[in-house]
Amino acid sequence: MAPVYSSAFAPPTTNEIGAMGAMMPAYFSMTHENCLSVQFNEGTMLKKLQKLRPDKSQGPDDIHPMFLLRSAEEVVKPLMILFKASYSAGVLPADWKCANISPIGNRLQ
Repeated sequence: MAPVYSSAFAPPTTNEIGAMGAMMPAYFSMTHENCLSVQFNEGTMLKKLQKLRPDKSQGPDDIHPMFLLRSAEEVVKPLMILFKASYSAGVLPADWKCANISPIGNRLQ
């Protein structure tokens, strides 16, 4: 079983990186000009909160999407304050940089 996983999740070789680099999309750089156009809008954030899927599990912050969905109108204002403060300071909380990643192998043919 170990050889199957190692072949699927092994780091790419130099030749594979070169081939993948040609297929990678262009990198979008957040320059100063791009950052000036970013705006936080309560209406947009409320719509995004209301579109959360309650059947999904919580992320690293342990906040379930069902909670955010049902309390969207109450939490939109504090979230706006948090996002604006984070953006103006240029700092992201460490928890926002975390993710729960679980590899799912392909079925053997």
